[in-house]
Amino acid sequence: MDSVLKHLTAKVNKHIDFLHIAIIGALLTSFGASFDAWWHVSIGRDSFFVLPHLFIHGGVLLMIVSSFWMWKRQRHVVWKKIFFVLLLIPLTLPFDEIWHYFRGKESVDSILIVWSPPHAMLFFSAITALFLISRMLHRRENMVAKEIFGAILLASLLNLTFIITAPLFPFSPFAVIGFYGAAVTAFITSWVFFYSQRLLPHVAPAFLVAVFSIILQSTIADAGVVFGSRATGSFPYFPSWVLILSEIALAIVIDSRFIKNDTAKGFIGGIISGLIIYVASLQFIDPTFHYSALSATTGVLFGGLGGALGGLLQTKKT
Repeated sequence: MDSVLKHLTAKVNKHIDFLHIAIIGALLTSFGASFDAWWHVSIGRDSFFVLPHLFIHGGVLLMIVSSFWMWKRQRHVVWKKIFFVLLLIPLTLPFDEIWHYFRGKESVDSILIVWSPPHAMLFFSAITALFLISRMLHRRENMVAKEIFGAILLASLLNLTFIITAPLFPFSPFAVIGFYGAAVTAFITSWVFFYSQRLLPHVAPAFLVAVFSIILQSTIADAGVVFGSRATGSFPYFPSWVLILSEIALAIVIDSRFIKNDTAKGFIGGIISGLIIYVASLQFIDPTFHYSALSATTGVLFGGLGGALGGLLQTKKT
């Protein structure tokens, strides 16, 4: 019996790379999270068995099965950690149902639509698992597969982080800390882009991560319009290409070889990205929602500081 099991395991291992399956699961989960954000804003919470939830938990199931298989196959402690961290996500299902039973459905203008305890538990578990999976990808030697799957994994990680920190973004419906939140967005983006340069082969890794990240973010591109039409006190909304261009600009600066110091690279990239999103975007915003020059300057400056911090932390890590 043992010999048959070993033969079957060897055959499966030969034809299926469960690390790649786990990354596909991460992609489905991240897409589902974006889709769910759009669904909550545009339609509301009509049922647990909505399509976005099926993507999220289908992707999580793929990651759980893959991590368990890799743990049993490799006996590596990191895969064990990934498996048990991922098991926390199904626990959010009854937690979420209990939360909504006692609290009711969150309104579209409530910050709890993002930061409810079950949502926070789900996101932090998923983000931790994806970061641990990236450590296992680092060990792979197939450069092409590593480049593509690594970019998909980091884009999924970046997208999930964007969603859970969305209330801090200056142009979110909540803007908890105003234009100072530009530092948070720039830091997260630059840190992931710098991390991609350590993890992936050097073929424009930050740019590739940005491209996959933009694809995932496009899922909720029109949610702001819907929110503005439904919520009390809407917020400045501008074309999605402004966000796309700002992210691509930061990635190009980080990928460039002209600036050697990562801290300076992050600062300059953050400033350029900030100029696009907080200054150039003004001409596309309804005059009713125009903000002051001081607010725009704050967004640009703190975007630069956030980018610099991302570069500094990667320099220290290296």
